[in-house]
Amino acid sequence: MYVFGVQHLIAPQLINPGNLRITRQDHSLRALTAVWLLPAVTPIVPATTGALLARTILPFSSSHATITLFVASVLLFLGLGLTFMILPLYMLRLITEGLPSPTMIVSKFLPVGPCGQGGMAFVVIGQVFAEMSQQATGSNPLLAEPQPWIILGVLGGFFLWTFGIWWILLSLLAIYETFKSQRPNFGVGFWGMVFPLGVYALLTWQLAEALNSTFFRILFAVLSLVVFLLWAALAIITIYCIFQDCEALFTAPCLASCPNFEATLDRSRRNSQEHSGDENC
Repeated sequence: MYVFGVQHLIAPQLINPGNLRITRQDHSLRALTAVWLLPAVTPIVPATTGALLARTILPFSSSHATITLFVASVLLFLGLGLTFMILPLYMLRLITEGLPSPTMIVSKFLPVGPCGQGGMAFVVIGQVFAEMSQQATGSNPLLAEPQPWIILGVLGGFFLWTFGIWWILLSLLAIYETFKSQRPNFGVGFWGMVFPLGVYALLTWQLAEALNSTFFRILFAVLSLVVFLLWAALAIITIYCIFQDCEALFTAPCLASCPNFEATLDRSRRNSQEHSGDENC
């Protein structure tokens, strides 16, 4: 299932969205939102799964574990590379255009997702490489000692953990400023806060185990409680709103400014005509 998932990940989730944004869609800096990060975070999730799978396979087949860990590492760096290409654009949009619209303000939590999931993948991949070095029987110098792999994994995870703290604080301040001036109506987009905070809590737990830190364990307990209360509150509000105004609840604000089919088709035809004209010249 893991191999099947990876095979169906690259083209539909990464290549197609990137190609369509360049060749088929019109964009402006004001319309840029953190939703752009969703295709980038997609490969980071199976990267963590691949690292956990490699740990399970390692006692039975070191070669298969190595291949699985290699694929997981590629997916991790691919997802983080795309993330750190999009985040500067999003930061430029925040500085030049201000906060997103009230209906999109909760999307500011989305950058926490790649930080939490990517940091967790870093820690687990480092641990699995360390376990491989302990079982290594060859002369590969990269697997001579396990400690450097653990240190690299913890450093990568801690870097993304600190980066995630900055985004969490920035998001909380932005939500406070927005709710103080104009409180948005509840919508399905509010659920976008659960996954980023959830994976960030898991990263905190991984760091607590790797560093044997009481501070991180306490912080993990606090974050877990916050995520649970947030999930419960959103579930209750969602059930209540379903019986009140179902249409408004399931309207995605991120699609409000998307071009319709006719506009996209006209643009494609215009580009084709211009290309044909250039060839005739």
